[in-house]
Amino acid sequence: MIHIKILKKKVKPLILSFTFALMCILISQILLKYQKQSITLDHCKKLNTQNIFVYNRLDKIKNNEYEKVLKQIKLPFFCNYFIKKNVYDEIKSIELSNTNYENKGYILRLYSDSFNQFQNRRSKSQGNFLIILLLFNVFTLISQSIFLLEDSKDIDSD
Repeated sequence: MIHIKILKKKVKPLILSFTFALMCILISQILLKYQKQSITLDHCKKLNTQNIFVYNRLDKIKNNEYEKVLKQIKLPFFCNYFIKKNVYDEIKSIELSNTNYENKGYILRLYSDSFNQFQNRRSKSQGNFLIILLLFNVFTLISQSIFLLEDSKDIDSD
């Protein structure tokens, strides 16, 4: 009976430590996913910046090439992940109605604003997850020290 109580005293902090360590691993996986999305978002932002540059230089292009270039100013489908549904719907409705010079500029600004908003929200989330990760790391170390303290009591008593 005494051995079971001693074992429980030792095992509880160890299980708690493993639980906190597991939570650290899960949060780290979320942060890795966020980092992957950040890399993709940076790619989309650079493409949009290049499109804005081309858009701003359209007046230098010959009239017969103007429409071809205007149609080629677009982003890959995966960039739509970073914009809200209502903004995506607005972009699609503009593109369906008429993609003239002014509308294309407005679409490029919508993309740029959406990317920046997504990045700001994501940065706040990542900061919160990093704080939580730090706390779980501290709790893991505290629970391991409790386990070591309980384990060392047997050594001192012998």
